Amino acid sequence: MGYEGLYEISSLGRVKSLSRDRKANKGSTRKIYECITKPRISGSGYCQAFLCKETKRKYPLVHRLVALHFLLNPENKPHVNHINGIKTDNRLDNLEWCTRSENMRHAFITGLVRVRYGEQRGKKVCKLSLENVKEIKSMINIGISNKQIAEKFKVNAVTISNIKTGSTWKHVSV
Repeated sequence: MGYEGLYEISSLGRVKSLSRDRKANKGSTRKIYECITKPRISGSGYCQAFLCKETKRKYPLVHRLVALHFLLNPENKPHVNHINGIKTDNRLDNLEWCTRSENMRHAFITGLVRVRYGEQRGKKVCKLSLENVKEIKSMINIGISNKQIAEKFKVNAVTISNIKTGSTWKHVSV
């Protein structure tokens, strides 16, 4: 990374700034004393280290620094997973290399990310509300055709068919 001799990382996820002389204004030097740096928390909740070399500043993720320095990666996986799901727990024994898919699967299994259904899906706007779908399912149960239901709710008949077969809105019961 280019910061060797200036900083050290521990297997506990602590970043230490090493003693050194730093150029200051007008050619003078300033003594930097050895200390454990305080990480900052990124917008996504991960710890970032503050690294500075001359005028260049970097804010790498601490868990990636720990993994890069201490954790073998024989399969060359690109992501680092926090095994216990705590984004600020950067101890070596809490980290593992993984693929994006493995990382997402872990997040769903541990409940860090919840699957959202229907109207809760995020930025995408749903044409149908939960109440609409309950009414559609009731209409399906009494035998009204997909085409008639689709016309009433101003959606495609395929949408009604998907609700009927359970490929969408399967979490809704009548």
